Amino acid sequence: MSAKILKLLTSPEEDFEDLSIGDYFGKDSALFKGNFWLCLHTMLAFKPWHSVMELRRAAGVPGIWRYLLDRGPFRISGILANRPAALRTSGSPFVSASSPLERP
Repeated sequence: MSAKILKLLTSPEEDFEDLSIGDYFGKDSALFKGNFWLCLHTMLAFKPWHSVMELRRAAGVPGIWRYLLDRGPFRISGILANRPAALRTSGSPFVSASSPLERP
């Protein structure tokens, strides 16, 4: 995958005309299963059917990778991990995937 990203950043745009991100990396690519994609998807609203040229252009924005790493799921995961305890403490009804809500 890293070779494809390097090629994406170093090749001319014309090489990627009419290609979606999913077509370029492959529908079952590890890219779509990792935190990096989670950042691109949630923070920049990329979807697999978007143009790979859009991704290439976003990659060229100065500081974009630093922004994603500083503010993405890598940093947010610590906040989210504490949410269940905070919800329970506040008295909010909370249902986790491991304990489904029982209906009366």
